[in-house]
Amino acid sequence: MALLPGVADAGLRARAAVDRLNGLPALRLRPHDVIAVTALRGARASAALAGAEVDEEALRSGAAFDDPVTGAIARGAVRLVAELGPVAPVWGTAPLQALARLHAVAAASGLGEEEALGRPASVEAAARLEQLAAALTAPSRAPAVVVAAIVHAEVLATEAFGEWSGLVARAASRCVLIQRGLDRGGVVAPEVGHWELGLTEYQIALAGYGSGTPEGVAAWVAHCARAFEIAAGDALAVCAQFR
Repeated sequence: MALLPGVADAGLRARAAVDRLNGLPALRLRPHDVIAVTALRGARASAALAGAEVDEEALRSGAAFDDPVTGAIARGAVRLVAELGPVAPVWGTAPLQALARLHAVAAASGLGEEEALGRPASVEAAARLEQLAAALTAPSRAPAVVVAAIVHAEVLATEAFGEWSGLVARAASRCVLIQRGLDRGGVVAPEVGHWELGLTEYQIALAGYGSGTPEGVAAWVAHCARAFEIAAGDALAVCAQFR
């Protein structure tokens, strides 16, 4: 997939977007403050992509959690961004374990049966995730943004975690970006970029990946790289607030 037309360029653009963040005073002096803001923005965007649009201030105060349905999604999104640090190191050697943890963290916020937490919804989904895990643990020189895009799409395509699949897929893609060193500090929230590009474009790009055609797969990777670039720009703006 990394050899498809345009994919290598997408990886280079993602790397350039991160390079613009490196060395900023805010990330040296107040990294936790910057990450707290970008994490919240990422959680809000991921929840919105899952159908739960909530106000950022309501998310910050916890008021967004009161609704019995959208509140559970919002809470799951927040719990996931808080879990990225502990889960990302596990990703490189045990991606299935990492996925199970992400699902358990998201769904523990209220919807679904406890005994199903961390388990794929079907035998078919479990088999496809095992194939994904085998590919992920094999040596690869593919750019991190490409691997993250594939993980994102595969977890969504399997619907392995039911209504939580989108939240888990987006969190899993961030684990890849952290674990593979593109965004080692977890500063960039690609969910912000996906939401800014629009839900319709997100769905169209994902359907292109699902088509299995080289053009569709390349378009999905390019979409993910563009979302990452936008999110890196958003992180740059956040850093400017902490000069």
